[in-house]
Amino acid sequence: MAIRLVQNQAFLGFTALASIASLEAEGRFGGVGVSVGPLPILLTLLGSVPLCFAGYTISRSEDKVFTDINCSTNLLALRLFGGKKAIPQAAVLSAIIGIVTGICEELSFRGVGLPVLASRLEGSGFPPLPTALAIGALAFGAAHWSWGGKVKENLLTVGLQTGTGLWFGILHVLGGFNLLIPAGAHALYDAFTLLEAHVATTSQLEYATYMAKNPEGLGTEDVEARIQAKLSSGEVSEEVVQNARLIFYLADVSRDRRLGTFEVRNALFQLGSSVTEESLAEIFQAADLDCDGVLDLSEFLELVRILKDSPLPTAPAKNSFIGLR
Repeated sequence: MAIRLVQNQAFLGFTALASIASLEAEGRFGGVGVSVGPLPILLTLLGSVPLCFAGYTISRSEDKVFTDINCSTNLLALRLFGGKKAIPQAAVLSAIIGIVTGICEELSFRGVGLPVLASRLEGSGFPPLPTALAIGALAFGAAHWSWGGKVKENLLTVGLQTGTGLWFGILHVLGGFNLLIPAGAHALYDAFTLLEAHVATTSQLEYATYMAKNPEGLGTEDVEARIQAKLSSGEVSEEVVQNARLIFYLADVSRDRRLGTFEVRNALFQLGSSVTEESLAEIFQAADLDCDGVLDLSEFLELVRILKDSPLPTAPAKNSFIGLR
């Protein structure tokens, strides 16, 4: 997975370098500006803060519109780093991926794309630099479109990434067209996104593993009694119960031993199922036997039974050329 990410970025970077060589040979490009110093480094750090804050806020959001983005990012972190917490190793790999991504994407979209667009817009009647910033941001957002993904989720991703691309472009201009600033901010943001997702997913895995193995003495005696009754009656098998425990606590991000609608939605998505809001509401209501708006573990077993009898369609595989979110 990491190799594919780096390969995509390398292709983008080599394409940008080839474009620079061609444009310079024609005398239509003045080169890419890069300078290191206290002020560029400070602007790089400050420029990454709003993006990291926004990304962290989205990753913690329970809003259904962010389900696709957050689950995709978490699954990517699991594929890259595995299910065991390894912060030093994950930090190093996140930094490498972030640096490669930041350099290659910013070289293409801001280092080459922005000045070339601005020069070609001169005399067009449009303000060259603002128009080039807008077009470059839209192109950056469009490059994050995921083939196989739903249109609604893709439009959200493209919109968010268009805003991100515009921010990188503004940083590039404010920094005196020093590519170090947007590339550095981009690298920090991507590295933070991957590392934060790794910590969140592995922490949840640790919680789920512990809870699945130690169900006693957790204030769930009534729930466990109902589960034992299901086992005794042969309604469910021990294997189904054990698997359901782990999935249940993996989905229990609020760690209150109850699943809300958004947690069930996330669990179904990460299990590879595609569910509409209408279908989710229907199966949730059918499983919520005490009608309290949340599912305990015994009710989650009822949801598992419903899904076994009426399986949900599989979500299509997604792939985008660039991007982590």
